[in-house]
Formats: sequence, structure tokens, C-alpha cells
Amino acid sequence: MLFVPGLGAALASSIAAVALSFCYSRAAQQAPAAVVLVGIQVVALPLAVVVLAAQWQATMAVLADLFKPTAAIWIGLVAAAAVCIDLFSLRAYAAGIPISVMRPITTGVSLFGTTVIGLALGEPVTPMRMAGIAAIIIGIVLLSWEVK
Repeated sequence: MLFVPGLGAALASSIAAVALSFCYSRAAQQAPAAVVLVGIQVVALPLAVVVLAAQWQATMAVLADLFKPTAAIWIGLVAAAAVCIDLFSLRAYAAGIPISVMRPITTGVSLFGTTVIGLALGEPVTPMRMAGIAAIIIGIVLLSWEVK
């Protein structure tokens, strides 16, 4: 099957992640990680409100979901993970790790972790998926390799 539902959103998310990495690397050189982290939250909340306001009916369903105990727990865990990603990425960039090394490392570890979780959840693993994962890991190693 060539068309995968949600592929456009996944590609847009990947492009946004690249832009995020670039912006992190620049912001981390300009201000301490805690300052950038607070700034991200201050700007992100109004943006989220604008996006949700543009989709009023969907927003009402989302707000109703916030009051479900299991949804609230998962939302809290997502928020905690997002703050950790921001904080540790900013610290790595501030320490001088180049974007050409940082992004492949985060992608590789994320790929490995989500693959393990997918296997644990019983998602199918085909030979083509395994070959793709192997190619990505090899690519990350090659991108991160420094000749001295």
C-alpha cells in the first residue's frame, strides 16, 4: 500500500522537528536553558489557544476529554516528556553539540525506543520495516562519525 493515512501529518511533524532542532541550537547559544524553556511555554500556550479557537467544535470535545482521569494522566505525562525533551536538548546544544550530530542521535534513540514499544504492544514488524530501521541506524552512525 503506497498511501498511508496520516503520512502527510507525520511528514509535517518531521519537518517541524527539524525546524525545532535548528531553533533550539540557536536559542541555546543565546540564553540559559531554563530561560528558553520558560519562553517556549509562554509562547506555546497562546498559540495552542489560537489553534483550538479556530476549530471550536473540536476544542469543546478536547476540553471535555481533559476531565477524564486517564486522559489527564496521559496529558500530564506528555507534558513532562515534552519539558524533558526541551530541557535536555537545550543543554546539549548549549554544551556545543552540533545540530548535525544531535538530531541524528535523538532520532536514532527515539526510533529504537518506539520500535521496542511497538513490539511490546504487538504491532507487526515486517522485513521491510526491519531493513528500514537498520538503514536509519547505519545512517545515524555514519552522520555522527568524526574523523580525527
